[in-house]
Formats: sequence, C-alpha cells, structure tokens
Amino acid sequence: MQASVRTSRQVVPPESIDDGQPNEREHRDGEPVELGDVVDPGAAAYQEREHDQSDDGGFEEAGGHGAALGRGAAGLLCHAAERGHPSKLPRVTTLGAHSPKLDSVRDLRTKRGRREQGLFAVEGPTMLAEALAAGLAPQAVYATDACLESLADRARFEDVLFRVPERAMARLSDLESPPGILAVLPIALAGLEDLLERGRPVVALAGVADPGNAGTLLRSAEIFGFAGAIFAADAVEPHNPKVVRASMGAIFRLEVAVAEPAGLLEVAGRHGYMVIAASREGEPLPGFRFPARAVIAIGHERRGVAAWLPRHDRSVSIPQSGQGESLNAAIAGSIILYAFSQQVEAQNFDPQTTENP
Repeated sequence: MQASVRTSRQVVPPESIDDGQPNEREHRDGEPVELGDVVDPGAAAYQEREHDQSDDGGFEEAGGHGAALGRGAAGLLCHAAERGHPSKLPRVTTLGAHSPKLDSVRDLRTKRGRREQGLFAVEGPTMLAEALAAGLAPQAVYATDACLESLADRARFEDVLFRVPERAMARLSDLESPPGILAVLPIALAGLEDLLERGRPVVALAGVADPGNAGTLLRSAEIFGFAGAIFAADAVEPHNPKVVRASMGAIFRLEVAVAEPAGLLEVAGRHGYMVIAASREGEPLPGFRFPARAVIAIGHERRGVAAWLPRHDRSVSIPQSGQGESLNAAIAGSIILYAFSQQVEAQNFDPQTTENP
C-alpha cells in the first residue's frame, strides 16, 4: 500500500472516490489503496512544482462530465511526461472498476448504445488529437494511470478527466490491446438536405456492410476532395468503432448523413445531382465523363448497389485485365473517387457548381 503524501497537495476524502461499491477501500490493479491518498498517484512527478500551483492544485476530485473543451490538438500525446511548470493541472476523478459511470461508456461499443445516448467513443491519443483538431469537444476522457501521467497539455481536460484501472479500461475498449485512453464524443450528423444543397460531390455508401471498407471510403473521400458521405440507414453506421478507426480522422472532418434510398434519390434529384453507381455493367472508367454534381454510390461488397438503391442515373465500371473475381468496395470506390478528382482537376471545373465543363 502506498503511503499518503503529506504535502500541501489536495488529498481525496473517502466520499470523493466513486467506485460504485459500498466498501471502504479503493482497489487499483488488484492492490488496495487507502482512501485519502493523493488523487493523482503520478503526482510525485510534479512534486517539485507544488509551490507553483494555484490553490486548488489540480489534484482534487472533480464531479461529472461537464465542461466543453477548447479547440486544437497541439501536444496531445501519451509520451514521456513533460517537466514544465504549468500554473494549474486539471482535476481528475478516480473511478473504481465497478463505477456505474463506466456502464454507459461500455454500452457505446454497441449500435444501440450509441443511438440511445447520441455519443460514440474514440480510443488512443492520435484519434483524440484528430477529434480535438476538428473542433470536437469530448464530454469525458478516461485514462489509465500510465497514460494519464504522461498526457501532455492536461489542462485542456478540466472537469472531464477520469482515471480508471487497467482492468476497467479493458472492458471499455473495443481493441484487443487498449491504448489506455478513451474519449466520449457527441454524434453529429448532417441533414441530407443540408449536405446536398451546396452542390459539392459526395460518396454514398449504398449498403456497404464492412466497417473497414466504410472507414477507408471516408478517408479516400476526404483525400480526393469530396464534401461528405451518405450512409445507408440499414447498413454499417458511421460511428461504429471500426469505421472511426479506419477513417483515420476523416469522420471528424467530413459531413456525414444517414438516409433511406427513396430520400437520397428525391433530394439528389431536386438539387441537380446525378447518382453514379459503381457496377460491373457500367461504362468503362477510362472514358467516363463525370457530371459536376455527383453522388457516387458504392454498393454492398457482394450484392452491389442494386441491393440497396432501386435506381440510379448512370453506372461506371473499372476494367479488369487479370483473373481476380472483383475488387473490394473500398478499393473500387477509392479508384473511382480518384478518377473523379483527376477529371475535375484536368477539365478545370468547380465541383461546387452545377456547371459541366
């Protein structure tokens, strides 16, 4: 058992540790820790700073998922602890392995949990940094001791930072090897009308079922200048953890909508879009002339676009010279998105307008 530190730093009274259990001792990684210990067990790294801190010291318990965070992601990495002299460190709430707060976080691993709470989770310092850079404000950030103690620029997480044991993080994580930090973010979806009224090209995931393919398509759409993506309401969802990871941050920057096929066709037609379907029976890609306002629909990995979208305006195919059966949805879609972007550049027309070259 670690002895309590007798300094001017804030200590945790017994009632301030939330472990969801009636017992009188907090357990961390299987080892009992007396209540009353410093709330931040990594505080020794800051021992030389204790006289430079403000009155609250940044080591006290905080209550709840409140404050929104500022923008930007500079310095947000779980790396070796910095030795600067911040004027204030954020307050950290310690949660036990059985804290009721963690139940709702664990539910975010499921589609139902995300839909009911209107929230999703991202894991790892890189994805959290991407979210912050895109202007998203986490409602809560959960970290293990190892990641918490080395988290740079911790002050940005005032009142939303929670310490959890390693075993609790393993239950929260969707990964086999949890990175030690997880942030909860609000789900923000664009309206189909808002997405298409601007006239910029979009990709439609017309029944794509594999989350890795979906995330890769988001990544390609961003790289090749598309404004957003439309997900089928009854297929893979945009905030599935695997979609989020595979998008490599594109999910935070693109406008994303969810639609039914009839709604997509009606709104696209009203705003002057042509729906271009990827299909084996389509016009060969090398000679295909894209319209300026295009919804490029990439279908289900086996059943194609027709399984979800009852009709489309035109179709395009990728010629094959080898004997492989087909390209997967992410590769095929990325090739078509690239071809569109190259045609836009070569023919010098603005995809934000309805003018064809």
